Amino acid sequence: MAEISLLYAILNKIMLIETVENIYSSFSKYRANRPLDICTNCCMTLENENLLASLPLKNISKELLAEYNDGACTGLTPINELKHFLPRYLDLIAQFEFPTHSSPIALKRLDPFDKNEWTTVELNLLEKFSQEFFKKCLTLYPLPNYEFIDDIIIMFWKGQFNLNKLFQIWEQDSSKESVMHYRDIVLSGFINIEKLKLANSFGDKLIAEKLVNWINKPNVNLHFSKAIETILLTNQIEDEDILRNFYNLLEITTKKNGI
Repeated sequence: MAEISLLYAILNKIMLIETVENIYSSFSKYRANRPLDICTNCCMTLENENLLASLPLKNISKELLAEYNDGACTGLTPINELKHFLPRYLDLIAQFEFPTHSSPIALKRLDPFDKNEWTTVELNLLEKFSQEFFKKCLTLYPLPNYEFIDDIIIMFWKGQFNLNKLFQIWEQDSSKESVMHYRDIVLSGFINIEKLKLANSFGDKLIAEKLVNWINKPNVNLHFSKAIETILLTNQIEDEDILRNFYNLLEITTKKNGI
């Protein structure tokens, strides 16, 4: 089982690297013309704005891109400017080096998203990235830099990505790491699940409702109840607190399925 998981993680890493490189190649024709869509009165100096516009993409630091991402802007970044910087955004995100003060807003400049401004190839590459990166997240627990799976889900939600595809990936993954992330959502992801109030302050009621609908699906509960049983039967959990969490989670998932 461990050898299969390791092989899966290696293959996923290769696929993610290839996807990022394909994005760099496909988006290389786009240029960002000055002035960039960033406030240069108080959010970014003119020197840094000029530096950002002139640097080769792969030389742009996380800090410089974060200054651009988190600063005040029009909310309607020109599409060529957005596409110019997007490969570097995704490259950094793939390394868990989010160019922002808070990962859930790392892709906020993609909103509003107009599909008519993107080619089919570009749209497919973006979806491919989201899926490969999400697969990578499910192979890791905990995530680097104190990130949580709800941070990643909200980031893609705010970037207008297809969450249903990500949920489909999740509900087919039985690894201990995947179930640990599921545990975090079910047991501590909500302040009030009935009122659709997420613990993550960047999440709104719409994404909360989407998550609740997903975790309440019978096939999702059945999948994770079986995964939890396997993990418990094979003694993969040694920590007593986590073990109690898993028994609690098993009770929740089996009750929802009427087992």
